[in-house]
Amino acid sequence: MIWSPAVDPARILLRPCPPGMDGPRLAARDDVIVSGLGEDGFCTASVGGLEFPLLFLAGGPDQPVAAVVLADDLALDRLEAVHRFWAALTGEKVPPERRRMSRQKRQRAGKSLRAVDGRKDGASYLVIAEVLFPMHRITLATWKSNALRETVIRLARDGLTLVAGGYRSLLHRRRHRQRRKRPSGQDWLR
Repeated sequence: MIWSPAVDPARILLRPCPPGMDGPRLAARDDVIVSGLGEDGFCTASVGGLEFPLLFLAGGPDQPVAAVVLADDLALDRLEAVHRFWAALTGEKVPPERRRMSRQKRQRAGKSLRAVDGRKDGASYLVIAEVLFPMHRITLATWKSNALRETVIRLARDGLTLVAGGYRSLLHRRRHRQRRKRPSGQDWLR
């Protein structure tokens, strides 16, 4: 599957260098293998054993190229991808790709998708809870007040969101919310 750059910030956008500037010619390098280049500009570059998804907006690997970083919500992810590609091209140590999903988030996504499959097959939330959480003893008498009931309902709801296209957000880097700064001095007393 070829992910659009609008969805996958790891796809590096390349265009010919502006006049008077010189960038790398990927086709002229022995350490770069460009494969799968089609008329649409999508391809993959292998540099030092690492694969980088590319999109040539114009031109191709035989021309000096410049990276394009869109100034959108994924700009930091795009810069990280360009930095990793540049490090590979220059022989620098390539920084590891940031984990886009924590272990807990991966587990939750898996449970969410299993809950959606269960609902699609006609399973009740109680049956899904028994399968997803086998260590918990769940009885029909305590089900209505059991905290797992709400958990399973939320898992199924989140799974539907993933199935409806929300899985694309899994391609993005994790974001930490910025904390609001507490006013200094006596401003907070007002």
